[in-house]
Amino acid sequence: MASLSDYFVLVDGPKKYRGQNLQTGTSYELVLSDAGKVVEMNNASANTCNIPANSAVAFPVDTRIDVYQRGAGQTTITITTDTLTGTATIGAQHQMVSLWKRAATEWVVIGGA
Repeated sequence: MASLSDYFVLVDGPKKYRGQNLQTGTSYELVLSDAGKVVEMNNASANTCNIPANSAVAFPVDTRIDVYQRGAGQTTITITTDTLTGTATIGAQHQMVSLWKRAATEWVVIGGA
């Protein structure tokens, strides 16, 4: 059976989130300061969390951002012009997905409906 250390390499001590960003609207576009954070989508209506084009916001490769669907409205991950791989919807309230920037213009969704 795999252990946590099989998936994560701890450098300079345990890693933790850099904080959270609470969003209550129906649309939010990620910003550079979201890197390493949990973006919490809290709305009763369907909502979107958009990844901007690399040409607009150049997140470093290997950036991780987690998106948590706190509200009842289903959260969908969208992307402006780059490539998004994986399931782009969060399955239900109180679930989350991880966004990983794999390459300059490619993001991967880990988890999802």
